[in-house]
Amino acid sequence: MFDLPKSLSILEEACVREGVAFAVVDTFSGFVVRLTKGGKSVLAGAAGIGVYPLNRAAPFAVARDKAFTHYVLSGAGFAVPQGEHFFLNPPDRYVRPPGRERSDALAYAARLSRAYELPLVVKPNSGKGARLVTFVQNEPELIVALEEIAQIDDLALIQAFVDAPEFRLFLIDGEIAFAYRKVRSEIVGDGESTVRDLCARLASERPEPFASLPTSSYLRSQLKAHGLTWDTVLGRNVRLAVDFVSNISASGRFDGFLTPSDALRAWASRLATTVSLRVTGVDIFSPSRFSETDDIIVTDVNGSPNLGSLYDLGHKDLVFDVWSSILKKTFDDPWPEGF
Repeated sequence: MFDLPKSLSILEEACVREGVAFAVVDTFSGFVVRLTKGGKSVLAGAAGIGVYPLNRAAPFAVARDKAFTHYVLSGAGFAVPQGEHFFLNPPDRYVRPPGRERSDALAYAARLSRAYELPLVVKPNSGKGARLVTFVQNEPELIVALEEIAQIDDLALIQAFVDAPEFRLFLIDGEIAFAYRKVRSEIVGDGESTVRDLCARLASERPEPFASLPTSSYLRSQLKAHGLTWDTVLGRNVRLAVDFVSNISASGRFDGFLTPSDALRAWASRLATTVSLRVTGVDIFSPSRFSETDDIIVTDVNGSPNLGSLYDLGHKDLVFDVWSSILKKTFDDPWPEGF
């Protein structure tokens, strides 16, 4: 007997609340389910299938491809991190323009980083959950990152590192259902413990994301920037970020909800119709913390945004309010204009 994936387990609970029949179709792994109400039936699923039945297949597939998504966004006037995609395992007889091979990736990275004066971020083109998203500061680190990505993906993105406040928006038909800030994990000094001891303590509490802290390129960069070493005793209440990832499903932390301005709501509505997704998760940077929308940089668009982290943090009422809206639109409301 299998356990339902977390996303479908939450959906099943939401269906019970909303009077929607929930049936597992894939009795081998539990990854495909059928939802039925009032004579109407739809499929949904975990992983790459898509848990939100409101999203059409083509926009969902485009959103799973970061390179395609960046073309869509930049073509519509949205800012994305400066970067390009490169082929790691090109299929045989795949015809493509020149300039996107591994050797081109190394040359491009050197140019983008100004000979590695500036850090870079390397990520799988179809990745999710920050898996193998890597902070690199030199060519050997880049080569290792590309080799690791090549084990799970045919393409990699090389981007400039953006050091700015990060946020997640969850959109339904272009309306912001909720927005929150996410922040990088950090250690906090007590005036007695060394950086090494504080990192070891963090790794013992959360071993999965922090087991590799001793080899973290980002942490080394932070120690250098602040004139610290592993054996420095961190002063009381002194904070030091230890990872560049802010996703709360990975090593990042939830830092509170925010109330969107009218300008941000208008921006979000335009983005949702641009990517043609009725349910959209958007990860963004905003140096001004939304005092203006012109500085927003979109780092990721997700057609199957995760609600499990907020559920686990205790925001269950919000999660079920979101699902209530989605299920109502699925079974009761007409298809909206613009999507």
